[in-house]
Amino acid sequence: MFATYKHAQAAGIEALKPGAKMRNIDTVAKKVFTENGYGEFYIAGISHSIGLGFEETPAPTIHPGDSGIQICEGMTVAVGHPVLSVPGTGGVRLEDTFHISEGKAQPLTVSPSELVLSDYT
Repeated sequence: MFATYKHAQAAGIEALKPGAKMRNIDTVAKKVFTENGYGEFYIAGISHSIGLGFEETPAPTIHPGDSGIQICEGMTVAVGHPVLSVPGTGGVRLEDTFHISEGKAQPLTVSPSELVLSDYT
């Protein structure tokens, strides 16, 4: 589950480029979850823009599937927002933030690459 989430987030980050549409980030992530048997547990909205109010326009967390919001230079975008939660198993969430500049996604944060287990029962 953790490896699948990391792969889906990486696919979303790869799609995060000036000129691309925000919906493409969600599309490529959903494909990874589905191909690895987690499609039914995926909650749409793996990316959102960040501003003074955190999750805000032009791309709040849940944006319409037909949204044509284009990624532009100067935007700050998070990739990895939703928790992949499987009942009776647990959940995974990795979220990193990127600034779009010089034609690519420049990382502002990096999630730990190791798995941290916790018991909230």
